[in-house]
Amino acid sequence: MSYTYAKSIDQSTGLPEPVNPVNPSLSRGLSSFDMRHNFVGSFLYEVRKFRSTSHSTNALTHGWAIAGIARFASGLPVTLLNNNDTSLLATIPNGINNNGVDTPDWSGAAPHINTHRRNGGFVFEPSEFRLPTLGTLGNSRRRFFSGPGLENMDATLSRRVLVSDNRALEFRAEAFNVFNHAQFFGAASVEGNISSASFGQAVSAMPPRLLQFALRYRF
Repeated sequence: MSYTYAKSIDQSTGLPEPVNPVNPSLSRGLSSFDMRHNFVGSFLYEVRKFRSTSHSTNALTHGWAIAGIARFASGLPVTLLNNNDTSLLATIPNGINNNGVDTPDWSGAAPHINTHRRNGGFVFEPSEFRLPTLGTLGNSRRRFFSGPGLENMDATLSRRVLVSDNRALEFRAEAFNVFNHAQFFGAASVEGNISSASFGQAVSAMPPRLLQFALRYRF
């Protein structure tokens, strides 16, 4: 098992994010890769032979194994953008300064993150943000809150049958996202562009439960 607690702050995560030329302090915020909590645990259990049981029982129970990896992590920050160029600084897409200077105006209310996205609600309340007055920059930082986190389990069930001393037949059943959680995890999974009709909504998700089976002959 491993657990990491961390926080990363910067003024610009990359070249497409220029620093606010009027108020540089507004550019200071969470890095796009900031992840506060990250827990990863793995396990493996193999069924061994039992001396007190019969040969036929051992033949049925021996060779089975179950393994898995579980990960629980905080969400990545939501990047807030405003592509309307309300500042009149030519920060439209492919403009002089590219995206990232203009941000929305924020009401100051602490954003409430909807972690139960199956109910169809917004990830965060879009009404807490609005377009700034023409000729002004927004008062919102580029990133100051995070989206939904990750709760994932991958597991494998396998059975190995010895054919001879150096040969074995192995059957494997593998499942990714075993519990089929709807996971809106990722830097671009939540729309933070106030110019978009999907502002505040989840626009992408991690894959649903995936199953695969394999038969392998070892020699």
